[in-house]
Parts: sequence; C-alpha cells; structure tokens
Amino acid sequence: MLVGLCKSQRIRLIKHTSDAMNLSCLPIADFGKTFVAVFCALTTFLPNAFSNPYTLTCPPLHTVNLGVCEPNYIMDWNDITWSSDVTIVSTSFTPEQGATVPPGNHTALIVAVDVQGQTSTCSFPLIVHETPHSLICRDTATVSLSMSCKPQVTFETLTLGTPVACPDEIEIVIKDEFGSPVTSGTYVFADVSMLNKPLTYTLTDLMTGFSCFGVFEVVGPTYFVLQCPPNEVIFCNEDFNSAMIGMPDPASCFNDAQINFNHFDQNYNFICPEEKTFEIVRTWVATNPLGETASCTHTITGKRFSLTQVLFPPDYDDVANPGIDCVSGLGPSEAADTSLTGYPTVGGLNIDSEACDMYVTHLDSAFQMCGASYELRRYWTVIDSCTLESRTEKQTIIIHDQTAPVFDVVDTIYTNIGQGCSKTVYFPPIENVDECSDFEVRISTPFDTLHTNGGTMDILFLPGTYFCDYTVTDACGNSGTEPFILVVDVGPLLKCPPNRTVSANYYADNVQDAFMAGDTSALDFFGTAITYVNCPVPYDVEAEVLLNTCGAGQITRTFVSTDPTHPAQCVQTINVRHVSDFVVEFPPDVTIECAGNAPFDAGEPVIHFADWENMDVTFSDQKFDIAPGYCFRILRTWTVANQCISQDTNAVVEASEYELSLNNADCNFYGDTCDIYTFKDGVNALNFPDGDPDGFIQYTQVIRVRDDEPPVLTCSDTVLVEIDANLCNADVVIPPPEYADCTPLEQLNITSDLPGLNLQTLQAFDVPVGEYLIGFEAFDDCGNTGQCTTRVVVADKFPPFVFCKNTTLVSLELVGDSVQATAPASLFTENSFDNCGGDLTYSFSPDPADTLRVYTCEAMFDPNLTETIYGWDASGNVDSCTSNLQFSDLLNLCNPTFGFLSGKVEKPTGVGVSGVQIFLDSTCYAPATTNTNGAWSSEAFEDCPPTDVVPVKDVFPLNGVTTFDLVVLRKHILVIEPFDSPYLWIAADVNNTGTVTTSDAVVIR
Repeated sequence: MLVGLCKSQRIRLIKHTSDAMNLSCLPIADFGKTFVAVFCALTTFLPNAFSNPYTLTCPPLHTVNLGVCEPNYIMDWNDITWSSDVTIVSTSFTPEQGATVPPGNHTALIVAVDVQGQTSTCSFPLIVHETPHSLICRDTATVSLSMSCKPQVTFETLTLGTPVACPDEIEIVIKDEFGSPVTSGTYVFADVSMLNKPLTYTLTDLMTGFSCFGVFEVVGPTYFVLQCPPNEVIFCNEDFNSAMIGMPDPASCFNDAQINFNHFDQNYNFICPEEKTFEIVRTWVATNPLGETASCTHTITGKRFSLTQVLFPPDYDDVANPGIDCVSGLGPSEAADTSLTGYPTVGGLNIDSEACDMYVTHLDSAFQMCGASYELRRYWTVIDSCTLESRTEKQTIIIHDQTAPVFDVVDTIYTNIGQGCSKTVYFPPIENVDECSDFEVRISTPFDTLHTNGGTMDILFLPGTYFCDYTVTDACGNSGTEPFILVVDVGPLLKCPPNRTVSANYYADNVQDAFMAGDTSALDFFGTAITYVNCPVPYDVEAEVLLNTCGAGQITRTFVSTDPTHPAQCVQTINVRHVSDFVVEFPPDVTIECAGNAPFDAGEPVIHFADWENMDVTFSDQKFDIAPGYCFRILRTWTVANQCISQDTNAVVEASEYELSLNNADCNFYGDTCDIYTFKDGVNALNFPDGDPDGFIQYTQVIRVRDDEPPVLTCSDTVLVEIDANLCNADVVIPPPEYADCTPLEQLNITSDLPGLNLQTLQAFDVPVGEYLIGFEAFDDCGNTGQCTTRVVVADKFPPFVFCKNTTLVSLELVGDSVQATAPASLFTENSFDNCGGDLTYSFSPDPADTLRVYTCEAMFDPNLTETIYGWDASGNVDSCTSNLQFSDLLNLCNPTFGFLSGKVEKPTGVGVSGVQIFLDSTCYAPATTNTNGAWSSEAFEDCPPTDVVPVKDVFPLNGVTTFDLVVLRKHILVIEPFDSPYLWIAADVNNTGTVTTSDAVVIR
C-alpha cells in the first residue's frame, strides 16, 4: 500500500517501467492520459504498478431488458458472472449493488484485491434497454353498457392495436361537454349517467409524459336482465296475482323505482280427472327510463283438492266466536254476509267454484230474539263436480242489536223574541239514523219534553242559550243521546254565514263553473243565512265576485230580507287567495338528426295545473360550435314564470321528481313516472311535500344537432320594376329569400351586378333600365350551403313618341325592267323621340324586322294609300303614326300609251349628261331631253317601227375648251400619246371630217 503525505502534480504517463518510482496515491490508468498524481516518499516497493497482476474475467457484455413498468435498472451483481484466477479477498463494483441505472449504454467495472494485496480490474459494457411505450388513442372510444352497468375502462379500452404502457402509471380523465372532469384514475368506470353524453377523454402515460385524447362514447343498450319468480304450484282457489306469486327481480342500470313492469298471462284450463285445473304462463316485460325492455316467463299451476280438505266456516254463536252486530236496513241473512261470517275454504282461502270445479251453496233459517237480534242457522253444501260427492255442515250465527242508535240532529235551533215571532217552536226529526231495530224518540228541553220524532213546543221566551237533547231507544233497549242548542235571540231576524278564506283552486273546483253558468246558488257552498224557526224571513242574495286574472280577490254576498215587515240585511266576505302549484314537464335532452328542411323541434315545456296561474314561458340559448360527434350543441335554459307571484328570481330551487324519489318521496306530480324533467313550483327535498312556491322554475335542456342536409333557399324568380314616366330609372326593393332548414341561418352572402344595392336592406335607388342578377348563398349552422338567384328587371313600359310626315313623297324609277320605288319606314317619320333617349327603329308592321316597302305603278294609282309606321325604343315599346303617300313619276314611267323608249347619256366616267336632245327618226316618237341624271324617255304615239336614236348637244361649243386640249391633240397627231378612247377621237374631230388632223387644231384655235 502507498502511504504518506503526498503533493499533487499533473503528470502524463508515457510508458510502463519496472523501476521504482517516487509515486504514491496513483490511480490505475492507461498510458497517454493526463491526470493528477501525488509525490511523496514510498514506504513500499511497488513493482509493475500499471498492469493487472492477475486475471479477472468479466462477461463480454451484459444486457438488461427493463419491464414496461420499470423506468430504471436496479443494479444486481448477482445476475453477472465473473471470475478470477487467484483468490480474491475484497471487491468493489461500479455501479454499486442496488444503484439506479437509467436506460442506455454504461460501463460496469470490477476492482478486486487478492490475498497479497494486489489489485486487478475488468470492465464490460452494461446496456439497459427500456421497453418502448406505445399508446395510440382511438378517435372515438366506445364503451357499451350492454354487458355491465359499470364497465371498467382501462388504457386498453381507449387505444388501438396492442398498447404498451404501465397500467399503474396511467391517468385517464373523462370530461363532459364543458370540459369539466367527470371521473379520473388509472382506470375508471362508465355508467348510465354518461350514456349518449358528449364526453371526451385524455390518456396520459405518467412515465413518459405522453398524452392523447379522443371522444368517449358510452352507448346502449344498457345491461337489463329480468329474473322471474320460480315456477309455482298452488291450490286452484289461491290468488295468483303478482302480489302473491311475486314480482320479477330486475338487474339493470337503474333503481327499481324507475322501472315499469307489465305482464300478460296465457291461460290453459284442464277438465276432470286431471290433477291440475289450470296453468298460467306469465310473461313479464320491464321497461327502463330509456324505453329498453327485458322479459322473462314463469308458470303458475293450479291443482285440485278433495272434499276432505274443505274447511267450513266456524260458528258465531258467542261460544266458538262472538256473534255479529246487526246492520241498519239489512235482514239477518244480509247482515250475516259470508264476507263477515266466512265461506268454505281450502288452505285458508275461499273455494273458487269455477276454477276448482267445486260448487258451494248455503241455506239460511232465522229466529228473532228481539228487534233486529236473530239466531241464524246456515247450512253449507260443497259438491265435487268431478266425483259428484258432497259435504254439508251447519253454521250457527247470532246477530245482536247491542249498539245504541246513531243519528244526527240539528246543531242549533234559532228562535227570536222579535215582534211578530211565534212562541211555538218546531223541533225537526232526527236524521241519518243508523239503527237496525225499531226505536222511539224523546226531545228534552228546559221548558218541556216531546215523545215524538219531531214536533212543536211552546217555550218561555227569555233570551239565552239552552242545552237540550234528543234520546233514541231501540226495541232491544239500547239508547243514544245527541245534544243540541236552543238559542233564544233578540234583534235582526237575519244573520249571515261566517266570513271565509279559500284558495283560488278551491273556488274553481267547487263553485266557479256553476256560478259562471248562472247558478247563483252555487255560492251557498260558502254557507247560507241564519233565520229563526219561529219567524222565518225570506231573503235574496246579491253576490259580487271581484277576482283578478290570477284568481285572487274577494267575493261579497249581501243577504237582504224581502219581508217588508221584517227588514234585515247582512254581508258575508269570502277572501280568495292565489296559490301557485303548477307543475312543469320540461323537454328532455335531445339529439337532432336532421332529415329534412323543417326547423328542428326540440320540444317545449308542458304545464299542468295552471288553472289560475298567469304563465310566461321563455328560453335563452347558449350555442357551442365545438361538440364532439355533433355539428353544434345548444344549452337551452327554459324559464317558466307565474306572473301572479313571480319576482323573476329563482328564490327556491326546485328538485325534479327523480331527485325527490331518491329520498323515497311520493314524487309523482301528475300521474306519470318519476323523471328528471318534471318539477313542481317551490318543491325540493328540503320542503317536500308542502313546498314554498316562488312562481319561478328554470331548467337547462341540452340539444345536440347533426345536420348534413343543405338548406333550401327560395328566391323570387323575377322582380319587375317599372320606371317613372319622367325618369329613366327606378328604386328597387328585393324580397329576401325564404330560408328553410333544420338548423338556423348562420350567414347569407349576396353577390349582385345591381348598381347601388344595399346588402343590408336589399334596396337600390335610381337604377337604370336593364336586367340584373342577384345571387344568394346561405350557410346554416353546420356549414351546409344553399343557393338561389333573383333576376331584377328595371323596365321601360312607356312607348316612344312617334310622329309621321303628313305626306311622304316617293319617287318611282326604272329598276331593271320594272318601275318601282323602295322606301325605308324611317322615311315617313320626323321629330320622333323616346323618354329614355336613344335612337328609335321603325317598321311598317308590328314586326320590327318589317323595315322596307317596295312600291310599283299600281300603288301610284291608289289616291287613298297611307302607311302606318311603328316606332320602337330600346326596351321594345312601340308607338305608331300614319302618313299619306304621294308618288313622283317625272318620266311618266307608269303612264305609257303605246310603249316608250328610254335610255341614259353618260360620260365615259359614268356620270350622266343632262340637257342632251334625243332625236328619233320616226314620227311616232316624241323628242326627249336627258334629265339631271342623264336619263331620257320618249312615249310612242302608236306602234312604231325600229328607229335610230340621235343624241345632240351642241350648245356652248367653247365650254371647257382650253389650250391643254391643243396640247393633247398635238401629242396624238405626232403619235407621242395616241388617243386610247373613241370619245377622244369624237371630241378632237371638231371639223367633223371623220379624221383628226392639224386642221382640227386650227379650228379650235
């Protein structure tokens, strides 16, 4: 061992040497590394300091595969095999035993010391492989309640494929549609409260921090199994209703109070000598609040019995059993009805003759003891219809009259000592007598006694209250007494019934309908006036009912004597108060699957028992566009208020029928089942059943909507607007399109070429004449679209102003071989115009294309010929006018006697020559002269032979002659530029010699 106080210095090992070195505290290292060494005096010679003196054998590689729940490897050297070729006295390990080794590549080191104190080492790669976690969340994780009401949800439930994760290091969080956690844990349980709710889940691997999420869907049908009672064999006379046989036992996701049970029986009857008389196959059907059903079947068999098993009813003879009491109005047999005195039984139940084929009869004999007291001897006979055997037994029944008579008497008899009142008082007979024997009546007063059932008695008229009674004694010596009061009064002879306070419902149930139908006596329900028996006063009653729309108010009844000798009057007041006791059945949560274009109907509250309530029903919606699995979700808060008492605040938060049923309360407010949608004003678990009405109930309904149907948008096909006569424009209002869809309109886009269109009001002003298109595109709440288009026509319906010439001159000409004139319709008009400006077009008929007319000589000879001209504006409006026709026939083309000759004189350039005399060498033609166009014609006086035409124009011989003509003539004579036209030859031959020479030039000069 190296010891001593050392001094540190950084050194570099270059090579290994066996020489002694002044080194101590030197760690083992490879050559070439720089590290800190310490120098001090050596106490021990250390040969071969940098080599292993002996061999340690380590494994070439040690690989560890972590489990899915192991984040790190806990170093365990017991799993590693290594060896040494010498005896080892101590070892050290890196990493040390129990150390935490994270996943990855590491180097493990063993340092060993042998018995001589020599140290050797070996190292090897330590590779720790973690198990990769893999979680792929389902977009929608569906859990069914069909096999269990609380199925366990693990990370395997929520993932695809084969998930890899540590079950204890998983967190599952289920959230509701508002993002609030519903449940969480390494695993959770689904239940019926989550059924069809828009839930989401988040799955987190706590070891890796990885999270994913999706829609969590709990679907039905729910687990629902019905276990019927076991098959039962009973006597044929036993009751086989469900109360006796038993109800089925449901296993469901709801408590038993929420399940409705129904059953139907199939009955089979058997005749003798079968041991059974009937068999019932009973099928039970149970329905849970979701409308799901479960069923089961069991059998009930009725067996026969023998006569020896029949037990006859016991005696009621004051020995075996006490006798029975008589019944007023009934004879001894009726008083001893078998329902009281028994019937032959088997197994403690009466024999059912029809079901058991046993027939039972009895015969009674009665012996009177006193009054209605009898000894009745009843003989029972039971006959077995299968064996025709019978048994007869006697039953003795004693019928007693041991009870004092029960009867009613008037509570109070009122008398009065007023003037004109009789001193004789009539006492009425007893009423409602309950006594089965004959009886006698005694009426006792301080003044006298009557031994009759009612009658008159003279009394001493001293004002006061006197206690009297009626005593009734029956034929068996039983007696009963009922007191009454005799009042001797002084004062008015009419007294009103006491004032009352009742609810509006009480008034409506007992009085209102009859009173409103005109029966004023219906108010006698609240009492009648008190009159005196010894001086009765007739009276009338006037009633005034002052109730508001809530049924609260006051009824005043005025009683007035109609006896003028005994005037009297009094008033009764009945106060009617409003009681708010309405019940509201709110619409349940609903999922809307749109299948058409009608707006979706999510239901509305149904109000019960609102007889006098002034109900106001409103709702407000909160819309959520993020609703997994749906297009959108609406939280619709319904408010139902009784305006008779409501302050528009929910002072008392009501509990639903279902919430009340959890406390075993009788929650059925109006005869249906106990559900979560029905509430009664002011009733909750703290004040049930009385409640504390505040006239205000609120409830939030969840509406989820899916809508893949495009909306139907219906536009006006064409909007026609006519301009003002003085303006060539108009104001336009476009009807908005009609929107039809399951979901509301979210957005309406409008495109249009209509100038100046206000997209909010769909109005445009000063729109010029023309056609325009407006396109509408509607988006519903689910992004579906619908389109339609409206055509807008701003029309000019005013015709133009068309004016014709009074007379239109049309010239006839020779065209080819015919004489005619072609005229456009516009030739006949002048000064025409349109209210919107622009050019007009004209036609000769209602056909706008009929624009030209061709006239012949035939038209010329019609002195009354006119033309109707139609003028058209750009909008197709038309007006017309009429013009007379006058024809011009300067050449008399339309009046030849024997025919005519005609022609035309033109220059070489094609221009007509006027003023040319035309001579014809026949005496039957008149000479002619060309007109301005060079045309001429000549009428024949008779049929003419062929003739020559000689044109002559020899005027102004120097017209147009210049020295330039001489130059042209000279060039021709000198053959410099010879004439190329015969017309030049004719013009140059001025001396008319037939040749062109210098002589012609001399003449020209």
